[in-house]
Amino acid sequence: MENLNFSQKGILSDVGIIFRSKEFLSFELVNLMNGVGIGIIWFYLIWFLTTLGGTKFLGGLTIAVESFLGVIPCMFFSGRIIRKIGHYQILSAALLVYGLRFLFYGYLYNPWWVLPIEISHGLTYGLYYAVLATYGKLRSKPGTEATTQSILFTTHEGLGAGLGCVFAGLGFDYLGTHQTFIYISIYFGIDFITSLLLYFFTIRKQESHNKTNHQSDSSKLPLGSELLQQNLQKPYLSV
Repeated sequence: MENLNFSQKGILSDVGIIFRSKEFLSFELVNLMNGVGIGIIWFYLIWFLTTLGGTKFLGGLTIAVESFLGVIPCMFFSGRIIRKIGHYQILSAALLVYGLRFLFYGYLYNPWWVLPIEISHGLTYGLYYAVLATYGKLRSKPGTEATTQSILFTTHEGLGAGLGCVFAGLGFDYLGTHQTFIYISIYFGIDFITSLLLYFFTIRKQESHNKTNHQSDSSKLPLGSELLQQNLQKPYLSV
């Protein structure tokens, strides 16, 4: 029992260190913003289509397009995409895609036209899911990987999605569906700009700092150790 208590205290201490990182907090904030969008999609999209006269078959077809043309391909190639673009950059791109997607809903009156835009679900959920999982592993200390990943997913699919459902529900009741979606698209436009500011003032500065420290540490390593150190810095290459 004493060992268990010690282990729990150690995990909490290690997670606390992560939360003191401005980079991680910036990532979490953008993660929360994205969560608002996924909550609205999950719980209101099919309902919205039915209000436009969409059939139950269209509802099923919409989910199929999201899954087979969006989520599965993006998950399959997620490792390459993450290495090429970066974790935080994908989160920012997701905000932009949400903004365009909800703007599209704001002017949608023929429910069948929803199918093409649903391919974008591959970025906002399929690729996004892989980003959270790999980022949580990369930024956690040994033994805290599952806890860190749980925090990220809870922020996205718990807190963020819950807030999105509440705000969207109020909007639908008092403003109407199309008007609400237009306001939501504006919200995501503001979020996208905010994410860019966070990148330039927090993430990019931290990346430059880490790169400088890495170069300094590498210069002190014995011959042949620099390559090993570079490989250790990229544990997500096998994703």
